[in-house]
Amino acid sequence: MEQGRTALMLAANNGRADLCARLLDAGARAASTDGAGLTALHSACVDLGLVAEKVEEGIACDPAAVVALLLARGAPAAAETVDGQTALALCQEQAQHACARACADLIEEAIGTACAASSHASPPPAHAPPAHAPPAHAPSWYNKRARAYRDPATGDRVICSDEYAQRKGLVALDNTS
Repeated sequence: MEQGRTALMLAANNGRADLCARLLDAGARAASTDGAGLTALHSACVDLGLVAEKVEEGIACDPAAVVALLLARGAPAAAETVDGQTALALCQEQAQHACARACADLIEEAIGTACAASSHASPPPAHAPPAHAPPAHAPSWYNKRARAYRDPATGDRVICSDEYAQRKGLVALDNTS
């Protein structure tokens, strides 16, 4: 792999939640870094502008599903590259894309949850679930197929799961389920 990039990083970069889940189930570590300090979470957030093109070509991809999966499986939400770049910053740089905003929302929620958890003085429970188990607050839609929607407020094209679209009031661009 180039500069220590893992198969999980490549699957995340291509928005393939199905492959990421298989790799994680087979023992891939969500917190692994490459030579530049990129994690799979960073990789999922690098090329968000290409998502619409991939979906139009019929390629199943959903970066928000990948981000949710990686966070649920222990990816460090606030990890920085050797240049100090975070996955959240990558999403914010691409905020013109609705999928980047969806990913940023998930990362911000994870960072907020981590901050709230670390502010409590009590020790972790003796019988904590394994690191690979999704937390109770993990989104239930992370393994759904992405579809194209339109944000009626901004006119932006959004690639996301049906549940995310419903929560955000997005309008489907096609009539298929």
